[in-house]
Parts: sequence; C-alpha cells; structure tokens
Amino acid sequence: MNFNENRRRVAHGVAWNTLYQLFQAAVSFGAMLVLVRVIPPSEYGRASATVGWLLLMGSFGCAQFMNQALQLPADREPDWSLHWSAGMYIQSGLCILSQVVAGLCWFAPKYRSIAPLLHIAGIGVLLDCGNRLRVTMLRREMDFRRLRIVYAAGTLASVAVTISLGVHGDGAYAIVLGQNVVVGIPFSVDLFLVSGWRPKPGWWRWPDWSAYRPAINFGFQQVASSMLNTLRGAAETAVLPATLGFVAIGLWGRAQALYTTTLGRVQTIVVETVYPLLPRYAAEPARYPAYATLFCQAVLWVAFGGMTYLGIEGPLLSRVVYGTKWIAADPVIWPGALAGLGLAAFMVGSSVLLAANRLRSCFILDVVSASFLVPMLGVTWIGGGLVAYGWAVAGGQVAVGAFALWKARSLLNANWAREVVLPPLVSSIVASLVVWSLKADLLPAQMVARLAVVTITYGIVFLVVIRLIFWHSLAKLLSYVPGGPHLRRVLLVPVVTAFTVGPSQ
Repeated sequence: MNFNENRRRVAHGVAWNTLYQLFQAAVSFGAMLVLVRVIPPSEYGRASATVGWLLLMGSFGCAQFMNQALQLPADREPDWSLHWSAGMYIQSGLCILSQVVAGLCWFAPKYRSIAPLLHIAGIGVLLDCGNRLRVTMLRREMDFRRLRIVYAAGTLASVAVTISLGVHGDGAYAIVLGQNVVVGIPFSVDLFLVSGWRPKPGWWRWPDWSAYRPAINFGFQQVASSMLNTLRGAAETAVLPATLGFVAIGLWGRAQALYTTTLGRVQTIVVETVYPLLPRYAAEPARYPAYATLFCQAVLWVAFGGMTYLGIEGPLLSRVVYGTKWIAADPVIWPGALAGLGLAAFMVGSSVLLAANRLRSCFILDVVSASFLVPMLGVTWIGGGLVAYGWAVAGGQVAVGAFALWKARSLLNANWAREVVLPPLVSSIVASLVVWSLKADLLPAQMVARLAVVTITYGIVFLVVIRLIFWHSLAKLLSYVPGGPHLRRVLLVPVVTAFTVGPSQ
C-alpha cells in the first residue's frame, strides 16, 4: 500500500472517528437524561459493582492478545483462526471464573443482590471474543467507515435495550445487559453473517500455544500495563476520599475533564486513526523515524497549544460549559491542563515504542508512571490540599511524559525535539501573552461571545507564529497530513522536499 493510499485512509479515518465521537456524545447525553429519571441510584450502584468486575476481566481478556495482529507488517497476514481459537479458550475461562464468583456471591448476604448480574455479565464476557476479533480485523484493515458504523449500531442497540428495560423497572439489569452484553453483538453479526468469515476446521481443539507465543508475549505486557493502571485507580479511590474528600475529588475531575473532553478527544481520534500504520513502517528502519516523528508532531502540537489555551482561558471556558457552580475548580485548571499534556507525551512515546515491539521499554514506562503515584498521594497525606495535589499530579505526569519521549528518542529523527516541542512551545507562549494582554473593556461582556473572541485570537496568533518562524516544520507536516496540501496553499507555505529519515545518533 503506497503512501497516498495510506494518507487517504487516514483522512477517512479522521472523518469517521470524529463523526462517531459526535454521534456517541449526543446519544449518550440523550440516554442519560432518560435513565437518571427512571433508574434509582441504588440500581446504579449494583450495576457499578458488576461493571467493576467486568473491567477486571477485561484486563485479562483476549483483546490484549489479539491486538498483536496490529503489530505485524503489511505483508504478513495474521492467523485470525488461531486468534479466534485462543480467544475462545481465554474468554471461556474468564466466563467460568465469573460464574464461580457469582455463585459465591449467593452465599454472602451483602453481595447476593449482584449475583444474578454477575451471571449475566459472565455471558457477555464469553460473547466478547467475536466482538474483539472483528474490531481488531477492521482496525488492521483501517476500514474506519465500517468500524464506526458497526460501533454506532452497537451504541443504538445498547441504548435501546437499556432504556426499554429501564423504563419497565429492570434497573441494574438494563444497564448490564445494554452496556455490557448487547453493545458488542453487532460486531459478531458483522463478522459471521455479513462478512461470512469462518475459522478453520477444528478450531475448537486445544490451540497451538507455541505458534501463538508472539501474541502471548505481547498480551502479557498489555495485561501487566492494564493491571498497573487498575491498581493506580484503586489506590486513588482508597486514599483520596479520606485525605481530600469527595468534593475536592469532584472538582479535580471537572478540571481534568476540560482537557479530556476537548483537546483530549482530538488526540484520541489522531492516535486511533494513525497507530495501525506505525507498526507497518516499523519494519522499515530507514523510514520509521520520519513517520514516528511526524506522529509525535501531529499530537503534541495540538497538546501544547491546547494546554496553554486552557491554562489561561480555562476559567472562562468552565463558566460557559459547567456554569458558575464549578468556580471552586478554577485553581486546578492549570495543573489539569498540564497533566493532559504530560499524558499526551506519554501516549505518543509509548505508542512509538509499542509499534516497534519494544515491549520491555513499554513496561518500564508503565512501572515508572505507576511509581509516581506514591509521591502524588503522599502530598495529601502530609496535609497538602487539592491545589497541591493537582500540581503534584501535573508535575509527575509531565515528568513521565518527558521520560517516555526520551525512551523513544532512538526511534525518532535526530532533530525531533526541534520539530516536535519547540514550535508549539514558542507559539503557545506568544499566543498566551497576546490574549492575556487584551483589555477587558475591549472584549464582549457576554461570556460566550468573549470566549469566541479570545479563542479565535489565540488560534490565529498560534498559527501565525508557527507560519512565520517555524514554517519549515509546518511545511513538512502539511506535506503528509490529510488535507495538508490545501491548507499549505491557504497559508502560503512554501513546498519543501521530503524530510530526512534515519535514526537519531
């Protein structure tokens, strides 16, 4: 597959992933308005306990091993039948374990109410094999149109079942059936009925685990990373209510959400769309550093610009989005934005390493990231409040993100820092100073209009600085991203030759 074909697929992927994000947000919001009125909090509690078990099962699920298919070069076709066979054994084991745990819950009075929910959830675990296999197939093929259409069908089916059962008073059953059993069935339908895929004869026999060893090694690394993230969340849940209180936790969550629900969604779309290409280029050592640098550049330019914008205008954005009742979150908007930048840097660094099958390096990154939790939580134990904790998280996340980029440096261009970090850093500082210097009496009094003015001003200044000072890096980026040539002509950016490839020294 040539580069122009890859760029076309990336362009379509960005479009379809963006449309799905908008669709999912609209449908989820509409469903939420109905469900909070028909399902009591106690039922949400039962469902949450069940979903927590499912998340734990997902940490060991077949998806962790099937994703190894994304690591293969374009000229190597994955053995999908072996993935199916191994996946069925993995999911069957997790299903049996779920049924055993559900059976034990019947004998514990405090947990008896979730026992039937766990029985149902166990069935969903078994059905997940076909769903995960089809998702992996479509991601490897970069068929984002079909992937997102089937996802949308699953979302609609999930919402329909949840609302229908919820209105009839089925409470937690509605949530578990809709969101954890029905939601993935359309992928199995697409796999077996629409595409007509079938595993090889005898797939039910004991798999050839020696042939599956590459997927096992990859999967165990993913399982370990997932468990570290799970333990981190559990530690925060155990410590923060006692040291900060639930109000402070809610304020910190709102501050972080300003980043994750805006710029974070853009980063997610880019990573989901582009990552399937990286392992294909990783098999070409002469070309991989150039494309890996381009990937880092696309994500971190957005992250740097978004972090600084939210830092200076986050309070105004918070008023428009959340209203005045969240004013108390203003002091932690800056650290929330910085934490988002650190997470973006960690994500691109680990993605570059993972695509090159540097599994040991990826695990080291996860261990280092988890280890920073100790000083973060320690701040609250010695009496530090919400603001101190927010800055501790921001500092730790930025340090981990910088370490991830440093670990990935051998897989990037020699001048990667000058192309990836310097342009957005300088441009965001200049844009912030310009917006900060705007006279309040020259801005509209109405908050939405004021937000629009400062946002447009910030974006224009950010882009102008990059165009005037870092036009060479901008030209190279626009030469490869979807729609870049058109934007290059609009911005009058000169054409440059293809960038130099080769590992850093």
